[in-house]
Amino acid sequence: MQHDGATRAGIVDRVREVVDDIHDPCGMAIGLNIGMAEMGLIREIDADAAPAGWHVRVRVRVTSPGCQYYFYFQQELERRLLAHHDIAAVDVQWDDRLDWTPEDFAPTARAKMALRQQMLRDAHAQRAAARKVGE
Repeated sequence: MQHDGATRAGIVDRVREVVDDIHDPCGMAIGLNIGMAEMGLIREIDADAAPAGWHVRVRVRVTSPGCQYYFYFQQELERRLLAHHDIAAVDVQWDDRLDWTPEDFAPTARAKMALRQQMLRDAHAQRAAARKVGE
């Protein structure tokens, strides 16, 4: 289906781009910019054409029941998606299955984590070597 030049597939693709631009605050705290899709937090994206524009639904899951960023993700999804001129409504639905595991990370996220871990190991080794020189 098409609405004002935008197709359903085009809107869903745009939503996928937006969700991956929303980075997990826990990862950011340790120097990793990992988007919601890369983390495996997006369960489903759907869009329906309506007279005023596209109505987008995003079903999101969290990593654990104690995730403190539930409302942050919802607010960012709504704010960023509603900024798109073809999107008239956003419905963020929270998946209550609580089945996320680290295996749900995308390969790109795994690569970012491995690079960050290597950088930390290298920095630690450099500090240890500098301490030995100073002894």
